[in-house]
Amino acid sequence: GKVSPVFPIEIPPALACMAPVCSVSLSSGEEQCYTWSEGHCSSRRARKRTGEGQPRSHGESGSSQSEQSFSEESENLELESLRLHHALVSLREDKLEPLELLVARRVEEQTGVQWSREKLLRVATSTPGIRRHGHSSNRVLIRADGEESCDAAERISVSCDVLSELRRFVAACEASPQSVPWPITLYRLAQVLRAEVPSFGSHKLGQVCQILQVAVDDRIFGYRDGGLVPYHASDDYQKQNLADRLQPIESSGSTLQPIVSWKQFKHLLKELLEDEGIRSNGLSLSMLKHTFRTRFRVELSETALGHTKLSALVSDPRLSGTCVLVRGTRGTEFVLKPTTRVAWQRYVVRTFLQFGSVRFSVDRRAMSEPPTRVNQVHE
Repeated sequence: GKVSPVFPIEIPPALACMAPVCSVSLSSGEEQCYTWSEGHCSSRRARKRTGEGQPRSHGESGSSQSEQSFSEESENLELESLRLHHALVSLREDKLEPLELLVARRVEEQTGVQWSREKLLRVATSTPGIRRHGHSSNRVLIRADGEESCDAAERISVSCDVLSELRRFVAACEASPQSVPWPITLYRLAQVLRAEVPSFGSHKLGQVCQILQVAVDDRIFGYRDGGLVPYHASDDYQKQNLADRLQPIESSGSTLQPIVSWKQFKHLLKELLEDEGIRSNGLSLSMLKHTFRTRFRVELSETALGHTKLSALVSDPRLSGTCVLVRGTRGTEFVLKPTTRVAWQRYVVRTFLQFGSVRFSVDRRAMSEPPTRVNQVHE
């Protein structure tokens, strides 16, 4: 098929130990040959070797087809490894972390070919010198051996002038709504800024992404439907307006009545936390609204109680003696637990640390009911 090589590029020593020459058959009847020499790759075209069209016996033909298929797979893998390495090199030059999504996007930008997640991981696993780091679905890095991450030391300081220029950019976009396809990904918006705003042209793409993250914190941009938009068009802006007026978020298709008072919310929350399973293990914050719907047949809306985030709602000082939000065992979720239960667990841990190696036993039934003044003494 058609080959669009992206050369010359530097080849790491780990890749240089592979076959020094590989070739890919072209539809024109020629072969595209790639040669590694002294860390660089060069290419040339050559006619197919003579004798390929000569008739062979049935056994020789089957063996030859098998060898040819294996050779083509090996050559394709070598070419894909080169493409992967070139994508990693360009991301490093742009000061971007080689996340799975960014690596696949960069390969597509350079070659015009979309790589699925499965193919990306297969090529990365099969390429010497390339390692996969992390296990979270959104924090998997594909990095060459010895490559350092873009840590906080490389982060740039964002001046007020830069933020003011971003505000002017947003105002210009409002005057011409078709100039930027909102909502837009942070990566794509960074590319637009480098292309259209002269002062951003001198920054690396990763640095512009850092500036945009600061701009989100400064409420110049916000998120809607998973993409960036001007802040006044974002979900956070709309939720803030609802929270200021103590109005619930409209839930499409829901006929349940929303909770409109703190007295009602606190009463139902206490009743929920008295459940034996929740009392022992807690309740995932992401399941709180669903649990209110199924158990109490009411709609829980944080904006109706003056908050824009559910985590801020359950952390409100008015609930300090009722519940506490803690990090779950997975590390990526938050769990709601009764305050007295958490206080008693901390009391047991502190007592154990205080007495060190002294052995003591605690009645499980006693642990289920904390002592009277635990919160006052130990919290």
